[in-house]
Amino acid sequence: MTRKILLGYSKSMFFFSTPIDSTVVVATLTELEMVPVTWDQIVDWCQKVAQQARNGGFQSILAISRGGLVPARVISTFLGDLPIWCITAHRYDRTQCGTLVITGEEVIDHLVPPVLVVDEICDAGDTIEAIGDLLDKRGVDHQLAVLLQKGKSTRKILSIFCAEIVDVDPEGPEHWFCFPWDKEYFDRFAEKTD
Repeated sequence: MTRKILLGYSKSMFFFSTPIDSTVVVATLTELEMVPVTWDQIVDWCQKVAQQARNGGFQSILAISRGGLVPARVISTFLGDLPIWCITAHRYDRTQCGTLVITGEEVIDHLVPPVLVVDEICDAGDTIEAIGDLLDKRGVDHQLAVLLQKGKSTRKILSIFCAEIVDVDPEGPEHWFCFPWDKEYFDRFAEKTD
């Protein structure tokens, strides 16, 4: 069985690779559609995630930096000001996908379980899966939480608190959600002041 993994994309092209036979499959898209996310949406989604996680007995939060920092802070408030730790998982340079790099793993030794792992979005699921695997290997009881989850990742990531699941039209443009703390948001949607 061949498992396809998203390796990278540009505004008009997706590149998929199969780890079994290393062949490359290319799927052309018409465009990458930027979707702005508002602060009101962020607060609403964080509240939904906190309501779902309320009875989990969580003792700490692990934010996946950078996108999960703000949601982790807001969710912490809704859950009674839980302590927040941070690990960094970096894959994108603007909208270009690259190799997943994780740093700050030493914070795992300081977490008080059960831990709520928070990120802003689950696109293909690779980042949140990798962090979950790290915690599993160290025997840390945890649950995963995101504000948005793209429908394509629901096959891969099952145990997750999520405010919204976004269906992706395979025939339409890929949606890139621009959060208010993203550079792309400032470049495209923020008011410019002189």
